[in-house]
Amino acid sequence: MPQKATFSSKQCLLVPLLLVCLAISFITTFSVHASAQSIPTINVSQQYQDGEVKLDGPWGFYWGEWLPLDELDSHKYPIRIIRKLDFLENIVEKDEHNIQPFVDGYGTYLLEIDGLKGVFKQPAIHMRSVSDAWQAWWVNADGSSRYLGNSGKISKDGLDQEQRYRTTILDLPTDSNKGTLVIYLSSHTSIRAGLFAVPVIQEHEQASRSIYIDLAIRILIVGVGIFVVMQNLIFYAQRPKEKTLLLLVILGFAGLMRGLVASDYFYVFIGDPALFFTISKLEYVLIIWPAIAGVHFFANLCPFKGDVQFVQANYGILIITIMATWLLPMQTVMFYLFVYQSVLLFIAASIMLILTNGIIKKMPGSRSLMMSLLPLLLAVCNDIYATYSSQYNLFITEYGLFIFFFVQSQIHASHYLGALQTAEHLTNNLQQEINLKTEELSVRNQMLETKALDLEQQRNKIRQLSKIDHLTGLFNRQTLDEYSTAQFKQTQEQQLPLAVIMMDIDNFKKVNDQYGHGVGDGCLKFVADYLANSGLRKDDIVARYGGEEILILLPNTDLVEAEIMTRRICDGLNQKSVVGDHPPITLTASFGVAERITSKVNRIEDLIDEADKALYSAKKNGKNRVEVANMPRQ
Repeated sequence: MPQKATFSSKQCLLVPLLLVCLAISFITTFSVHASAQSIPTINVSQQYQDGEVKLDGPWGFYWGEWLPLDELDSHKYPIRIIRKLDFLENIVEKDEHNIQPFVDGYGTYLLEIDGLKGVFKQPAIHMRSVSDAWQAWWVNADGSSRYLGNSGKISKDGLDQEQRYRTTILDLPTDSNKGTLVIYLSSHTSIRAGLFAVPVIQEHEQASRSIYIDLAIRILIVGVGIFVVMQNLIFYAQRPKEKTLLLLVILGFAGLMRGLVASDYFYVFIGDPALFFTISKLEYVLIIWPAIAGVHFFANLCPFKGDVQFVQANYGILIITIMATWLLPMQTVMFYLFVYQSVLLFIAASIMLILTNGIIKKMPGSRSLMMSLLPLLLAVCNDIYATYSSQYNLFITEYGLFIFFFVQSQIHASHYLGALQTAEHLTNNLQQEINLKTEELSVRNQMLETKALDLEQQRNKIRQLSKIDHLTGLFNRQTLDEYSTAQFKQTQEQQLPLAVIMMDIDNFKKVNDQYGHGVGDGCLKFVADYLANSGLRKDDIVARYGGEEILILLPNTDLVEAEIMTRRICDGLNQKSVVGDHPPITLTASFGVAERITSKVNRIEDLIDEADKALYSAKKNGKNRVEVANMPRQ
């Protein structure tokens, strides 16, 4: 007889254990694939606007590895989707074992770009809002890759990282319609690290032009700074007793150094990224030095009790700043940027107190000094805000400093030249009269400046009123003709849609006859206010065409979208009533809609005629309705 199969107790336990292991393996594999998200895609042709494409959509992000270019679509790495570009400290969770006071590590940004061909001839990206060190690649749809550029040497441990804030243009492939932009980043230095602002795709020529314009402005400002420094240095050599001239030279030189070192273009001439830390430390020292030179300058112009000791204490702060900056690691220096900025604000407040004391004591020129200093202080506050903002990156302190320095230099230079001319003819007994005349001229100059400003404001007000219909506050017919002709030409050149809505208030003559023209005017104002709050876009133009007719110009709007907007306006108008010293009046209107491409017209006048014909049809077919000209059949 055959024997029955028997199992031991260990064998019986082994079977469920194997089943549990298989289940865990299946769940783990499924969860990995489920958590791996696809690389976000942006369609260039759909997002193209005003000659550029903003890459402000979601980006793929992976922290802790530079993803291999040949494994981007393998789902091996669970890519995160970040909806808004920001500093790394707002995206990456710090490792609890990371002793650095900032995000320390490396990672990958990814974005799939589709539809390059036919939109750009030479697509390029101005890489300005990304740090620390980065390296960019382009991976085609077939898996082939192309190197685009870098800011230095990326590193996983930070020891070999080299970087520079050199302005760079990435040229995207001209022969690729679709691919993935891959940016490798290593962050071991700065708290302001990451891809923190929206990159923009534009033509290479346009990106280069903006750089050249900015460079030309900076060269001009630096050239003016060098001229002014040399000018005051020559004046001081001729009159060594004029201490103000020497202090202006020191202030100008400090500001000149700050402007040079803080510029991206400085790294064009100092191309070695290994010098980044040295240059950065010099830049941090130059946050403080111009401010302390300013304290010395203003204390000399508006002396006060204990001014010598106060200036000496400020130079002591400068020495401590230099020593601490050079001895501490660069990472620590960057982390304590707020300390430098706090010292800067303290010094700025001290200067304001010095000038306030001068104004109270009625020292000559103290009031004008205060007025000229305020824009510079606002620029400093602006730069401090920009330092901590990922989306606002406009730094203007260097410009403000050079303008302030140039103005003050020319003022004192003119005083110096005037003194040379009058020294031969005047004696000390005339000094009081000279001071009095100078003060009178200053007052008269301020009065003339005030009058000139008032006249300019009145001129601007008159110019603005000439464009507006005085009853409704809408654009008038003349302004409409100018805007509509220019808008039609622009959309025609760019092959974009342009829609026109012609609106006519129903039974308006009856309202005038029954209630009077005053009520009729009120109804026109009511309709104008209603359109202003009807959801029209900021680029849409609303104008009074004549009588009770209103024309709405909708740039970059096709016929279907224009019809939807018009029906919304039409349906909403009769939901509200005009109230006043009369029974409530419910207004309706008839609308005619036409669009440039579907109407196949070559002039704005012809497009308006098409809309007017559609309006006539709306009136004929019962009013309070929308008629569309040349609507394609479904």
